[in-house]
Amino acid sequence: MTLLRKIIITLTAVGIVTGSPSALVFAETNQTRVTVTMMRESCDYFIVETDEGFCIFEWFGGSMPIEGDVLRGELDSYGFQNAYNVTQEVEIKAFVEEYWLGREEAVEKLYAMCGLDHGGSSVD
Repeated sequence: MTLLRKIIITLTAVGIVTGSPSALVFAETNQTRVTVTMMRESCDYFIVETDEGFCIFEWFGGSMPIEGDVLRGELDSYGFQNAYNVTQEVEIKAFVEEYWLGREEAVEKLYAMCGLDHGGSSVD
């Protein structure tokens, strides 16, 4: 039996045992893992922390992640990305807006994208 066939059988078994097709799609270990570090109520943008710094994602579908959630997927390029929320065990869709930001720069951009001032109120 070839190595590729063994991997396919293993991934299929993971999907059958968990009852989730997501396990098949996101079972790879070489995918990027990020942690949601900041979000604001009534705003679809959120900050994630990576090994390279901070990124801003815009949520587009699936269960909205919350602070502390771990996401996994091919999240190393701009644009629409599918990810697996390891914490909630659900798939999400997000748009990667900004990459490799410092923490302060990410926070400033998040507030601007959400139309908030740093006190949390809306900016008109």
